[in-house]
Amino acid sequence: MAERNRRNERLPSADPLAAIIGECQAMCHVRERIAKIGPTDLFTLFVGLTGTGKELGARALHALSGRRGFHATNLASIPATLLESELYGHVRGAFTGAIQDRAGLFELARAGTLFLDEIGELTLELQAKLLRAIEEGEIRRVGEDRVRHADVRLVFATNRDLRHEIEAGRFREDLYWRIRHTEIHLPPLRERGDDVLLLARHFAGVKPISPGAATILEGHAWPGNVRELKHAIEHANALGTTAEILPEDLPPEIRTVRAMARAELRGQGNHLPSAHELVQWYAYEILGLTPTRREAAQVLGIDQKTLRRWLASAGTRVVRENLAEWSGFLATIVSPGADATATDAPSNASAESEHRE
Repeated sequence: MAERNRRNERLPSADPLAAIIGECQAMCHVRERIAKIGPTDLFTLFVGLTGTGKELGARALHALSGRRGFHATNLASIPATLLESELYGHVRGAFTGAIQDRAGLFELARAGTLFLDEIGELTLELQAKLLRAIEEGEIRRVGEDRVRHADVRLVFATNRDLRHEIEAGRFREDLYWRIRHTEIHLPPLRERGDDVLLLARHFAGVKPISPGAATILEGHAWPGNVRELKHAIEHANALGTTAEILPEDLPPEIRTVRAMARAELRGQGNHLPSAHELVQWYAYEILGLTPTRREAAQVLGIDQKTLRRWLASAGTRVVRENLAEWSGFLATIVSPGADATATDAPSNASAESEHRE
């Protein structure tokens, strides 16, 4: 299986913790925890959404342990009927297709680290067998009575709330307390603030990121977390034709209408309007939707005198032109369909309306 090939790979830096990039408080705490736990043999449970870097944390933990080799497998990717054999091995004739003896991951990882990703996907039956292997430090190959010693450090990961799974009857409470000697939580990328651009620049290498593209990256929710960001930058590097990463180089699912409008504002060096300027813009927009100033004032909930004062405070023609320029961008940003991709957005022409007292 392909999963069995994820072993003995080295982190790219002599400092294992250097690969864990991030300056937010949560990531600094993650590095501190790994630095303390790494040299021990404590079982560790990494908890976090898909793409937050659980395996990267496990590899850093292993690199600090002094153990021999790192072996990883994703339990969700292995059929339940083969999982026991994959973990513990089997002997010839144990089941149909078992034509020769085969060592499992517990044996292959002897004196090393075994990373079991998506531990929450195990069936209750396999959870019971894993619990026995952990408690006794011994395993049996499928179809064999011989007991084998398992000298392996176990690191686990899940994107599920295992306490909720326990309450739902899908995860054994005794196993939960055995696998989490220590627990490390990896935050979603949307909660990491400036780490988004820090990671993006790391993935981009020597190619700079334009202000407009940076605005889009900062505003995206990143449901796929760091993995999604890495793929987005790889996409931009591969398809971009200029010396820097531009908004149009990013994947279409990230380039929403709202994001592109913000990027264009930033790219032109413009500033978003102040609260006072926004009121002026809104007044002009209402004027464009009503036949008279009297009705516009009624919609705004003010009298005509206040409306005239608002309009007069816009001042020079230059300010009025700025409001008109912001109009298209702000209308796009607050419109209900602003989260559609930029390529799907319709093109609308603005029209001026004449107003009478």
